[in-house]
Amino acid sequence: TRPGLPIGIGEAAINPVPRRMMTAEVDAVAAEYGVSGDVEIRISVPGGEALAAKTWNPRLGIVGGLSILGTTGVVRPFSCAAWIASIHRGIDVARASGLEHVAGCTGAQSERAVQGLHGLPDHAMLDMGDFAGGLIKYLVKHPVPRLTIGGGMAKLAKLVRGIARGLMAPPRPDSGSPTRHAERDAAW
Repeated sequence: TRPGLPIGIGEAAINPVPRRMMTAEVDAVAAEYGVSGDVEIRISVPGGEALAAKTWNPRLGIVGGLSILGTTGVVRPFSCAAWIASIHRGIDVARASGLEHVAGCTGAQSERAVQGLHGLPDHAMLDMGDFAGGLIKYLVKHPVPRLTIGGGMAKLAKLVRGIARGLMAPPRPDSGSPTRHAERDAAW
């Protein structure tokens, strides 16, 4: 693993909470049977390495298989909080790796365009989806010197209008064309 994750470099990609949960279960079984000593826990996922290649794991420096994540032991797939937390972890890894330029992109096409334009490494690319607000708020507290935002015209126009969650935000009355907003706000 790369620096910036809540586990040591080179360790199995199992977050601290799942590690504690596994240890507690092993300790409970050992106590029940009056056994003490060291126990090695091995976790294997057939095809895990191929599955992991389709995740963010390679960007985070997690190689050889899937990661075991979580902070509660309860899976909430596709939640807003989980997506924003993954953006935060990506920023943490980029900062710990000494990157001075990251890119928040709304999808695969914008990511390819930004990466091709700036030559950024994979771990500088942050899949912000519709959560530009979550990305920017975290970067305010955990700054990286340079940020590039990439996305389709519609999402970027909404961002210029101040709708931080892109297309997922409730519609607001249009107070002018995106061009006028961009011209007005070009100084920022």
